[in-house]
Order: sequence, then structure tokens, then C-alpha cells
Amino acid sequence: MLVIRSLESGRETVVTPVMTLRGILQWHPDGGSLFAGGEYGGRRGLFQVDIRTAGAIPQLVSDARHFIVSADSTTVYAVEGESSENMETTVRAAIVKTDLGTGVESELYRWIPGDVGLQMWLSPDEREIVFLAGSWPEGRVLMVVSTAGGTPRHLTDLVYRGEPLQGILAPAWTPDGGNIVFFGRRSSPRVPQAGGVAAVPRPENQREQLYRVSAQGGDLELAGLETSFLEQADLRLRGGPRIRRPDGREISFATTKVLGAPAIWVLENFLPTSGGNR
Repeated sequence: MLVIRSLESGRETVVTPVMTLRGILQWHPDGGSLFAGGEYGGRRGLFQVDIRTAGAIPQLVSDARHFIVSADSTTVYAVEGESSENMETTVRAAIVKTDLGTGVESELYRWIPGDVGLQMWLSPDEREIVFLAGSWPEGRVLMVVSTAGGTPRHLTDLVYRGEPLQGILAPAWTPDGGNIVFFGRRSSPRVPQAGGVAAVPRPENQREQLYRVSAQGGDLELAGLETSFLEQADLRLRGGPRIRRPDGREISFATTKVLGAPAIWVLENFLPTSGGNR
């Protein structure tokens, strides 16, 4: 189900769409509907969901698992293809840009089979997309590609002080486009054991910490925020994919059964002031 929460009164309105939801939500510019990925009437793709009637209108038929819609609602960026059985690596996948007016598609990036991936995040000015690539554990990287096409560029290795990061969650651009932040967990060191090699848990390996990197590239820095046993995350910074209604008065979110009760947290002024700027 969908929940619309008023930021003024705290009142929540529950909407039960006729479709099965998959992926993130974004407000339509009309303020009365949402973009959502999912399945309805035997078709998969991107739909426009009316928050009053719960009806769904198809916008793009696609088997993609992740959609981002441009601010003017004319362009869709989608991760199309297949993942491995455990959903951790790609089999055949690409980032595809589609013009909703003409239906013209262009491929911006294609993952190498076996890469981690199947996720992407659009910059506030909609000129670039950041995404995960590489193989586990030491080869994972953040890459950036222009939405106009071209050769992707390496942003940073997902390594902090010599230790590969795992459990990467919720990368997002800062509002000025100068930095990218994400949650990650340091890998447990691996030591020889009878019969093979085993990971040795440490307290700091059980906590997700917020990292940041300049949008121009460079080494990772800690952003001064950590949490424990984060199962899922969808980090939204102002200027990123929109859960806030265009008039600024309400936000939308989907609920699901996870370990414990899901919650939305709001943090302000938690990022250091130093770092790269664009």
C-alpha cells in the first residue's frame, strides 16, 4: 500500500493501488499522482498512479526493475536486464534512457556479466547518473555516466582505508551536486582457519556508516553518521528523486514487512561542510 503523509498536520492517507508495486516512487508534477514501477493487467513497467482513485495508467511497458523519471516527466531512465538468482550480480543488464514522447531508446551503459549493479541515481541537474560496477569484493567501484551518452568515468573505489566496503545502500547526490553519499559496511577481515578462510566479525563491521565522495572523484570520507543492522534504506536528499509533493506539503512512501517496523527518519545539517563542489 501507499501512504501519503501531511507534513503540516501529520495526517496519513492510505492508498491501495490496483497494481503490484516495484521500485521507488516519484511524484508527478501535477501533485495528484505518482510514478511507480510495477505490474498491472499482465503488463510490467512504469505507471502513473492516481492518489484519489488508486487507478494506474501505463507510461512505459518494460521489464526493468528500477526507474527514474526526469523532473519534466518527459524522460525515463531504467535498469533493464537480468540479475543472478541471488540478485547480487548482473547476467545481462544496461541503463537505458527512453523519451516518453517519441519512444526512442538509447543505451547509456551496459554492465559486464558478473558485475554488481542494477542500481543507479540521477544527479540534481539530471546531467549525470552514478552507478555501482565491478566485482566483489575488491573490484567494486562507483562510476558516473552522462545522460547525454558517452564514456563512463571512474568516480572512486569502494574501499575505505584499505578495506573493501560491503552492503552498499542508498547512494544519493547532495543538493548542490557536489558530493555523493551512501551507507556502507566495512568488510570483516578474513583469516586462515582449519579447512579454509573465515571472516572475523568486529563491532565496526556490524554498523552501516555514511560515506561521501566528491562528484569529481577521489577517496571516500566518513560523513559522521552510523546505524546498526540497516536492512533497507532509501536515502533521499533534497534535489534527489522526489517523495515530497510538488507543493511541499506531503510526502509519499510504501510500506512492506521487514525485520522490525520500517520508519522514515529526517536529519538536517549532518554533512560536513568540507568536500568537493561542482
